[in-house]
Amino acid sequence: MTRFTIVAIVALITATAHAQGLVPYYGPDGQVYYRGAPDPGYAPPGVPPDIIAPERPRGAPRPRNVAPPIAVAPLEPLSPEPPPQMTPAPTASIRSEPNPLIEWCKQEVNAKAPLCRNVGSPRVQR
Repeated sequence: MTRFTIVAIVALITATAHAQGLVPYYGPDGQVYYRGAPDPGYAPPGVPPDIIAPERPRGAPRPRNVAPPIAVAPLEPLSPEPPPQMTPAPTASIRSEPNPLIEWCKQEVNAKAPLCRNVGSPRVQR
């Protein structure tokens, strides 16, 4: 029980130190920095604060940049065009070729082959 209490206290202190920025870290230039301490070489920009963060009353919503309304004009009516001439589609003659397996499957030797099971049958194979 005592070990657990000591470990919990150390974890709490470590987490608090991290949260307050008291733990140093190495920056990209290799120097040691503390998150809580301001950078001594920082110079604020030379612009007025209104440009950086313009003032607005507390609780007021941010102003929305509303797009201007779109002007809608009615479409011009379509000019009547004569319908195209309806010509019947050419009919192609369908030639049905007999299944070449029919003759092969009619032979008694080949009749029981799995390939010949549905040859000549009206059912469609899948």
